[in-house]
Amino acid sequence: MQRSTGEYRVKPIKRKIPELLGHPYPQRVPKGVFVEQRVGISTDEFHRAKDSDVKYMRIRHPLIEIGWLRTDCVRCLTGLGLADTPKSSCLGCPFHGNA
Repeated sequence: MQRSTGEYRVKPIKRKIPELLGHPYPQRVPKGVFVEQRVGISTDEFHRAKDSDVKYMRIRHPLIEIGWLRTDCVRCLTGLGLADTPKSSCLGCPFHGNA
């Protein structure tokens, strides 16, 4: 996992979810209470698909579940009139240059 992913996305999400579930820190989230997070990773990058390391989050990868490649995503977006949709990336990422 890249440093930015962990520091700026994963950790803040893991901190906020228990609060949204009604069990803010230092309370423990009861067994059987969880959220389902869906992550848009296509089959081209299946190696990035990970399970959660906390019991209150269940992660699903719907694009992998339906077997879509990035080209399938682009084809779908084009069909919706969104042909020029760029690959996602964090705009203000301190680990990327302006290029």
